[in-house]
Amino acid sequence: MASRSTRQKIRDSAQKAINACEDIAYHLHFMTTLYDTDYEYVHENLPAVIVMQYEFQKMLQRFREGL
Repeated sequence: MASRSTRQKIRDSAQKAINACEDIAYHLHFMTTLYDTDYEYVHENLPAVIVMQYEFQKMLQRFREGL
């Protein structure tokens, strides 16, 4: 039985991080369905959080592809 290489372990961990980002994206999207325009703080800040999460996920994907 062959053991997994360190590189493969890193790739697998990176994929798990990407999967976690997808879970985060789901929850952020759910928040957008809940907030009302009366919540000025959410209205002003949530879009930036969504963009940051999306960019972070893309960065992780590029990192994993480079491994």
